Amino acid sequence: MAIDTDKISVVLRNFVGSVSNVQGAVISSSEGLPLASYLPSEIEDERVSAVSATLLSMGERVSSAFNQGVVERIYIQSNRGFSILTSSDADTVLFVLANEDIKQGVLLQEINRIIPELKHAVDGGKNWSNSVSITRRNT
Repeated sequence: MAIDTDKISVVLRNFVGSVSNVQGAVISSSEGLPLASYLPSEIEDERVSAVSATLLSMGERVSSAFNQGVVERIYIQSNRGFSILTSSDADTVLFVLANEDIKQGVLLQEINRIIPELKHAVDGGKNWSNSVSITRRNT
């Protein structure tokens, strides 16, 4: 079964549009291939996906080195915002960019809310190279 990129795009667009201070979101394969995104026009989904794969790899190494199990979420807080990488299933990750004014608890709750929708849209499909959907938003 193929990945429903239209459904993923709708979920991402609704998520970014409804959660204050979220700048964008990308769902990528764990190898760093973008599946769908909703980002400001100046941010490239390929770059976000590549960073996601690198972060996931580093997180897995740290988790393995300290016998901490499977990486579920990587959270980066900087002085101007947040980057949160969340496993949506064994083969995909959700990367969310938010500015510094975000209410962190609300953001994590909203990420947890959309993960089941994303899992359903992915539904075990493996043919990512032919199923990419990119939506740019004007900022």
